[in-house]
Amino acid sequence: RLEDRFGVMQALGTLSRVYVALGHAGDADRTSEELLVLSGYFGQMAFPSQGAAGTAMHLGHGARARELAADAIARLNATGANFDEARVIAAFGRLLEGDADGALAELLEVDVERSPFALAARATALVLVGDRRGALADVERQAAFASATYWDRAVARVAAAAAGGEVAELDATAVPDVVLSGYVAAVAAGLAGHPEPDLDGSIGQWAELAGRVCAAARS
Repeated sequence: RLEDRFGVMQALGTLSRVYVALGHAGDADRTSEELLVLSGYFGQMAFPSQGAAGTAMHLGHGARARELAADAIARLNATGANFDEARVIAAFGRLLEGDADGALAELLEVDVERSPFALAARATALVLVGDRRGALADVERQAAFASATYWDRAVARVAAAAAGGEVAELDATAVPDVVLSGYVAAVAAGLAGHPEPDLDGSIGQWAELAGRVCAAARS
């Protein structure tokens, strides 16, 4: 009613991630599209593209996450703003697509040790390239951040388990997010030698990433 388009964009960015966490992928996609439509009112503002990129990443759509993150980075570069978060989203997009080396290259442009989100990405990438010690060090660094979200911590716990941590720590029921709990459950099952749960495509490329993480842990 206030016609506050920026306020609407902020709300849509949050709402789209809530829809993903609840397992409402269609609603999340539609909300992201609404967010991108509103971006035309704000010139070079990167928030809509970055918000939609985060939703695509969360849904497990690697290519779409990278595409939107690249747009956000271009917009941020034009305005001279910091684009670490967009770079991390792009890195996760590459991880979802199976490109761990590309993810690490993206993260070279980020101040990783100041970001629990970036530490989760790098720890995962390091597991995939066989650097277990480096992965565990990044998980330990992340533990010092009170600001780390449940999302950051869940992804890091998976990396820690794959790098030699306790599988028992991977409790999918403790993660309040349908996509992440599916990812945690798939990795926990794989590391324990159990059949992976039937996720019915509900977590996108996170299922494929789980398989690669388990394979790396066994190698």
